[in-house]
Amino acid sequence: MTQRVCVVGANGYLGRHIAQSLSADPALNSLHLCDLQAESIDHHAQYTQVDLRSAKSVGKIVQDSDFIFFFAGLTGTAQGFAAFRDFVEINEIGLLNLLNACRELSHKPKIIFPSTRLVYKGKKDVALKEDDEKEFKTIYALNKYAGEQYLGIYADYFGVKYTVFRICVPYGTLLPGSLSYGTLSHFVSQSKSGEVVVFGDGLQKRTFVNIGDLVRILLTASFSPLTDNGIFNIGGADILTIRYVAERIASRYNARIKSVPWPEMAAKIESGDTIFDSSKLDTLLVVQYHSTFEKWAANLEVM
Repeated sequence: MTQRVCVVGANGYLGRHIAQSLSADPALNSLHLCDLQAESIDHHAQYTQVDLRSAKSVGKIVQDSDFIFFFAGLTGTAQGFAAFRDFVEINEIGLLNLLNACRELSHKPKIIFPSTRLVYKGKKDVALKEDDEKEFKTIYALNKYAGEQYLGIYADYFGVKYTVFRICVPYGTLLPGSLSYGTLSHFVSQSKSGEVVVFGDGLQKRTFVNIGDLVRILLTASFSPLTDNGIFNIGGADILTIRYVAERIASRYNARIKSVPWPEMAAKIESGDTIFDSSKLDTLLVVQYHSTFEKWAANLEVM
C-alpha cells in the first residue's frame, strides 16, 4: 500500500488509534494528522491544527491525500440539545467544508466516515441491516445520518468517493495510559468507586467490538475499492446486555450493582436493542472478529 493519508480528528478515540496503526505502516507514503487542538496528544509529527467551522482552515488540509479519515466531531446524546449550534456546525458544516474543498481538486481523495448505531430504530432481538428502519432521537444521530447523505450527494454530483462505517459499541484501548471508551469506560470508572449504576433492568442488547478488531477492519475495508460509495455495519465478537457487561466489570473490582429507574431524558432517547448484522461487510472482505469482551474483562488492571 503506497498511499497518502490524512486523519482529521487525530486526537479523538478512533482517530488516535487509526493514527497509531498507520504511523507504524512502512508502506504508507505519507501521513498527515489534524484536529482542533494545537498539538498532537501522541506527539506525532506532521500535525496541523484545524477548525472545521472555517472553510479556509479545512481547505489547507485536503491537498495531496488519497484517503481522508474524517473522525472529527462532537459526540453525545442529550448534550446536543443544549449545544445544538456546535453539534451542527462541527458535525455537519465541518463535513460540508471538507467536501466542498475536495470537489475542487483534480485528484479527489476518498472520505472515510464513521457513523453510529443511533441512526437505527432498535428492535428487540433483531439484527439490524444497513437498510433497516431509521429513527433519530438525538441531534447527534441526525448529524450522523445527514453526514451519510451529504457524502452520497457529493459522490453523485462531484465524484468524491466515500465509505461509511456504522459502529455499535467500541471498547478497549491499544494506547498506553489510555482508558477504554464510552459505556465500558464509564462502568470501569464507577467500579473503581465501588458502585455501578444500571438504568432499569439493563437487558437491552448491543453489539460490542474491541478496538483492535475495529481498527484492523476499518483500515482493511477503507483501502479496498470494494467499499467505495458504500455504507457498512461493523459487527463484533459479542452481543451482550448492558447489565451483563456492568456485572462482569463490577466483579473485577468487587463493586456493587445498583439498579435505578430510568431518568426521564435517558428513557426518551434510549433505543432498546441495537444488534448489528454485519454480513454485508463480513462477506465482502471475509471479516473475522477475534477479540472478545470476556478476554478483555479478564485482563482489566485492578489496582
